[in-house]
Amino acid sequence: GYNTLLKAVASSSAGDVIELTAPGEYWNNAPVTIQHYLIIRATGASASKPVLRYNGRGSEPMVMIAGGGHLDISGVAFNGIPEEYLRDPKGFISTASTMIEDYTLSVSGCDFSSFNRSGTYAISCNKGTFAPWIVIRDCRFFDLPWDAIVLTRETDFYCRYNVENLEVSNCLFANVGGRAIDLSRLGYDDSTAGANTKIDHCTFYNVFNREQGTVI
Repeated sequence: GYNTLLKAVASSSAGDVIELTAPGEYWNNAPVTIQHYLIIRATGASASKPVLRYNGRGSEPMVMIAGGGHLDISGVAFNGIPEEYLRDPKGFISTASTMIEDYTLSVSGCDFSSFNRSGTYAISCNKGTFAPWIVIRDCRFFDLPWDAIVLTRETDFYCRYNVENLEVSNCLFANVGGRAIDLSRLGYDDSTAGANTKIDHCTFYNVFNREQGTVI
């Protein structure tokens, strides 16, 4: 339904579980904003995942994690093609542009596919945001024009980074125009050890398939 998930999240409290029990498309005309600990999960068969869609003003993510937000999402599909004549979302899951408190993210059994334009990412963050951990398991990223996972917004050389511990396990990346995973830490500082990354049992097919392209 239209804005069903948007309204459910807006009225939720910390620790709530929102279950998507029906297959089909869930359209939202604004970012689904996560401001506390919240679980969003599908309860149906994995072959018929509920699909999150977007029909808003554009230049904003479909799901936005605010400072202090902790999202656990599983069993849903994200499709980035907007309604006809409307603007594209700016990615599927991202963070607020400014953040004081840390956030965390757990994604499992989700599909991420289809954007009309480059420069849009499946999972990303903004400069000045920080997650102690992000876990992505059993997900599929396919038919994406640009990078899939982008956690590299600290572009100075002060050894800042956007996530302390990143795990990507048992995921498929297929027909991705950019990198599958983009994570960096620039500069030299022995007082910090991050970012720590675990990539386990992932499959990469036709990812950044160009001269001097890199998967990670």
